[in-house]
Amino acid sequence: MYIRFITQYENDYEEMRTGVFRAANYLRKSEFIDDYDRQRLDRVWVWFNDYLDAPDRFNHSKNRNAPYISLSWFKDTSTKHIARMYEMVGILEQYGMPVKKIRRRNPGLVVYEDDYQVSCIPNRPDKRLVR
Repeated sequence: MYIRFITQYENDYEEMRTGVFRAANYLRKSEFIDDYDRQRLDRVWVWFNDYLDAPDRFNHSKNRNAPYISLSWFKDTSTKHIARMYEMVGILEQYGMPVKKIRRRNPGLVVYEDDYQVSCIPNRPDKRLVR
């Protein structure tokens, strides 16, 4: 099983169902968050930078300029990572960014995988998640 956390935050690409990391980065840099919560969010951010590699593939194309169309999902065995995500989710929701957790047995065509996550080109039902 794979797990993805999404928000209704509209990112720079006008995608309405963006991932939690983009929303968290926005909040970290905004004037809306107080110092205590920014420090909490920064601690979680640093933890993910230390313990989760960024995918190096986002599509199935050999063209380096191909659009980024994949979505990243946690493996359900990544319990420490998922626990840290809930810390991040709590802060986002406190600032009016509701987060939804999605579960899939097959999130799509895998273009990147490590011990904790996969990055997949979404199956047809999930293509709406990248709009």
